[in-house]
Amino acid sequence: MAQHPLFCPNSNCPNHQGLRDKDWFRSFGYYRTKAHGTVKRYVCQNCGKSFSDQTFRLSYYLKLDLSFKDLLFRISACEGIRAIARSYSVTDKVIANRVGRLARQVIGAIAELRSFGRLSEDLAADGFESFIRSQYSPNNIHHLIGTSSQYVYACDLAHLRRKGRMTAAQRSKRERLEAGEIGFGQEIISSFERICATIQDLRAQKEEVILHTDEKREYQTVLKQNRYLDGKVRHKTTSSRRARTFRNPLWPVNYYDRELRKDQASHVRETTRWANEANNCMERIYLYAGYHNFFKPFRIKQRDKRTHAEAAGFDALKIKSIKNRFFTKRYFFSKVPFSPSEWLVWLRGYRTPFRQAYQTLPAFVTGQGRSRNVSLAA
Repeated sequence: MAQHPLFCPNSNCPNHQGLRDKDWFRSFGYYRTKAHGTVKRYVCQNCGKSFSDQTFRLSYYLKLDLSFKDLLFRISACEGIRAIARSYSVTDKVIANRVGRLARQVIGAIAELRSFGRLSEDLAADGFESFIRSQYSPNNIHHLIGTSSQYVYACDLAHLRRKGRMTAAQRSKRERLEAGEIGFGQEIISSFERICATIQDLRAQKEEVILHTDEKREYQTVLKQNRYLDGKVRHKTTSSRRARTFRNPLWPVNYYDRELRKDQASHVRETTRWANEANNCMERIYLYAGYHNFFKPFRIKQRDKRTHAEAAGFDALKIKSIKNRFFTKRYFFSKVPFSPSEWLVWLRGYRTPFRQAYQTLPAFVTGQGRSRNVSLAA
């Protein structure tokens, strides 16, 4: 049964944020759809914006009803986009659109919990090595993870230059591909700075947060500059050559890397499946983080059915509330307290190496109409 709207979807309207009068809207008829049945319409008394019940649903603008929950679990079980599309008898673009919607739900949920919860554990950060399009465009996907709970607090992308032993032909091809590129310098630093900005947004129970990383010079450069952390974090380094056993402070990120290798089709080693576009890649990364944080049991063998979010100390009732509306109520761009990394993923702001192309953002992404999206980050 449809409920009355809670706010005006027009982000420039006073009825979008803050307190609203009891009669801030009026009924404006209805319309019928094959996918969603009869949908009630409304109009805001202040700005005149018309909208419907469907405006607040995750299925906004969609003409075909597919299960978002089923899609989340299939993507998180190493099933490829095209395989899922074949099983639903739809195109891969239909599935990619829904993956993007689910990724924004994950971003909204993580940002919402960050606003209400308090950090009660140490943190570990490291880069997950993969590639996009070809081995000539490797990358580091940084993750910020709780050491006790393995809760994923943030993800970010940094493109790298291909390294290692190459033949003369391979070096020639790399030079040819890089001829029109803007370069890959400082991307690790930029990406890690965005990760550190997320730490700044976390409200900690302790006066000092301990951050574990390996001995990469770029990490030390960012933390010495102390641009975001303002004395809030104590940095501890561990050699990347040390065995990643349970006693290693970097074990949480190594554990999560293993889960990605196992459960994400585009990151399985020696495979015929890989990511072709940076923003699509990061949407799937966030989608998996949402599955890991809010739906996967914390310890399966020990029969600990808590989620990783509950293990991180977030309120169980708040997590339950988020899960109850996760596949139905959409998060609005203007109401999400983004970190820099989340903002880039939401707006599809990462560039794809060796590809120069504009992307059109659908109107529902920002709520401000269709727009041309120019790459915003490396």
